[in-house]
Amino acid sequence: MKPMESGRPRFSSEEAQALVLEVWNHKGIARELPSERDQNFHIQAQDGAEYVLKIASASEKREVLELQVEATRHLARHVPDYA
Repeated sequence: MKPMESGRPRFSSEEAQALVLEVWNHKGIARELPSERDQNFHIQAQDGAEYVLKIASASEKREVLELQVEATRHLARHVPDYA
């Protein structure tokens, strides 16, 4: 994997796919999603499941990332057709 420079991460779709396979043992296709400060990929797994892989800058504060995750979980629970 390419090292992340300060600022926005720069992973290719192929590197994102390899990361998902290595860490979560899911094989699938990665398609980059728009993002300002981090890098996000839509992962379409071979089994039909869909995921979002978020790769944040090493300089991003953990509290900010945790807030983003909780906000996404809240929307998934309370907004029809969000997920």
